[in-house]
Amino acid sequence: AMLPRRAALAVALCVSLARSARDATAHPAEPPQPTPPPHPPRSASGTNAAPVIGVLAQPIDSSLQPDCPSCSQYTVASYVKWIEAAGARAALLQYNNSAADLTAAFLQLSGLVVPGGHCGFHTTRYGSVSADLLAMAEAAGDFPVWGTCQGFQQLAQYGATGKGMHPSILHRTGNDTDGVALPLNFTAEARTSRMLRDVRAR
Repeated sequence: AMLPRRAALAVALCVSLARSARDATAHPAEPPQPTPPPHPPRSASGTNAAPVIGVLAQPIDSSLQPDCPSCSQYTVASYVKWIEAAGARAALLQYNNSAADLTAAFLQLSGLVVPGGHCGFHTTRYGSVSADLLAMAEAAGDFPVWGTCQGFQQLAQYGATGKGMHPSILHRTGNDTDGVALPLNFTAEARTSRMLRDVRAR
């Protein structure tokens, strides 16, 4: 018997769906594969051309010492992840290395991160080494340096007074300064600085 055209189309559709279901059961779809991270850029010679950013290690915090009694310094992992997320590579700089080793390491860097913390940098080995690295960065010319929290304080102090750190430009403001907005007053030199010369006053 001949089926009406509409009924024939419905039967054909049911058969097609049944075959699709059977094939899907026999050959289940593979789960989607994660997208691989982009490879670092490479130069014409095949070497890795990604920037190398140095992160200065710090004397270990007393709160971390019980977890690693033999450790003398550490680097917070988030600094490394932050650098790698931007496509660069992180190189850890041990503050207790010799001056020759630190100089050799600096010559391989594309930038420097001076981390935050509260290890102290006045009259300490850590402070002396960080001041030396910042002096190298200044002598290198166009060399980017990032300072976080205490690292930013060090940039301000060393930039104002050099390695001697006297007089100190850092002053305690008490414990009730959270959430206080203070004005940023530029000096006359800001008008000719490469970073701020194009900033317009509001």
